Amino acid sequence: MKSRNGGFSGAGISSLMIVFTVLALAIFTLLDLLTVRQDLSMSRKYSAAQEEYYAADTLAVQKLSQLNTLISENSDPKLLKFAAENAGFTVSDDGQTISWRSDINDAQYIECEAVITDGEAQVTEWRTMHTDAYAHEDSLPIWDGSTLPT
Repeated sequence: MKSRNGGFSGAGISSLMIVFTVLALAIFTLLDLLTVRQDLSMSRKYSAAQEEYYAADTLAVQKLSQLNTLISENSDPKLLKFAAENAGFTVSDDGQTISWRSDINDAQYIECEAVITDGEAQVTEWRTMHTDAYAHEDSLPIWDGSTLPT
């Protein structure tokens, strides 16, 4: 639109600015909504993983308590080894190292190991392990430093 002086009216430009501002705000709102949904999804996955871990950890602690009970009930090392193996523990040949595991999920487990000292189990290892075997990949050539790569 032209005004009487030959210039453009400011009403059209200000309307375009408002339309672009509203459009930009709508886009940012949509992006924020998508980010919040993604964060919620990740939080739920993280929460489920934590619940699985602590459930497995609780079972491993219960197994440790069961082991201490077996140790207090069986003073003879041969009887202790027999009772521990029947309870699901893995006992070393000398009968002093006892290990067990508690599954977290299909891909992870807690591996525990204890040594019997002074009539009770002293934990020497308590770690999270992965069930997936590591597959060495050597499909890319790696420079060994002795020759120039071609």
